[in-house]
Amino acid sequence: MGSRGKDVEELQKCLAKDSQIYPEGEISGYFGQKTKTAVIKFQEKYKDEILKPYDLEKGTGEVRGKTREKLNVICFESGEEKIPLKFSLTIVDENPFIEVATILKNQWEKLGAEIEIKKFDIATLERDVIRKRDFEALLFGEILGMIPDPFPFWHSSQKGEVGLNLANYENKKADKVLETARQALAIEGRKKNLEEFQGLIIEDAPAIFLYNPDYQYLVSKEIKGIKEGIIVDTSKRFSEIENWYIQTHRVWK
Repeated sequence: MGSRGKDVEELQKCLAKDSQIYPEGEISGYFGQKTKTAVIKFQEKYKDEILKPYDLEKGTGEVRGKTREKLNVICFESGEEKIPLKFSLTIVDENPFIEVATILKNQWEKLGAEIEIKKFDIATLERDVIRKRDFEALLFGEILGMIPDPFPFWHSSQKGEVGLNLANYENKKADKVLETARQALAIEGRKKNLEEFQGLIIEDAPAIFLYNPDYQYLVSKEIKGIKEGIIVDTSKRFSEIENWYIQTHRVWK
């Protein structure tokens, strides 16, 4: 009581932000009864944080300890610089890349990120963007083949402009596992190596693997002799086409 000065003035400004606590709102720089009453109301409004730690039920009107901490939280900005999460997502200007990028953009923006989608035709993307690694985030695909060989995409020797290691990923242990997998003759040995590599790539997370698309095509019911199975590229759907047929003839034996 009776204090004067800049500190009291700042205290009164803070208390005056809540008309229920300090309805008079006087900024005099003098700590009188009105200011003390306002401090008591403030302490009792936030009693769980200010009074309960000291087993108090009623405010004291003294500005110290927990009271000062709470005033600083409510009335004064921390001064921390807020840097928004903002980046671009580079894609091929065609579907399904456009559709997937739009979904990702919507999901990320719900989390507070700002996303710009940059679209390029495939030739420009490969020549000017991917080759130079000139992107912040890239939505792209990789084809591993029937017998998976991740070496071209993840071995450190494939970094830079001439390689397919688009993330410039480097892990000596992963390199060794990929080299061993290439040298393995037995399927089980290669499988063990690739599973170990999978664990490393998940742990390091140089990329986010979204989905593995299915290739589907329609065939007329009139065509017989087609065997369904896994194909590694679209042209393979015509393998064994010599066994396809439409008409049948009865043969006497």
